[in-house]
Amino acid sequence: MIEDENNPITVINTKMPNFVTFRSEDNSYLIAPVNPANSLGIFNVKGYMTDTKLMTDFDFQIEVYNNPPKFKQNPRNLKASILA
Repeated sequence: MIEDENNPITVINTKMPNFVTFRSEDNSYLIAPVNPANSLGIFNVKGYMTDTKLMTDFDFQIEVYNNPPKFKQNPRNLKASILA
């Protein structure tokens, strides 16, 4: 990320849940709870951005509120066809 004066912007994360990864190559966050049953709730991400001259803080929340589906039996390979 480059700011208006062509100085690179660095993102420093100071607080993140263990299931969040910051990807500096495209300045994005990957959010992937490993065990959602133990990760339900609201989690904070905090940090700051700097161009070595100025700094600004940021924070946002992530809410994990749903569990993945569970199967009573393991799914089988099934095929469906539409007859015309």
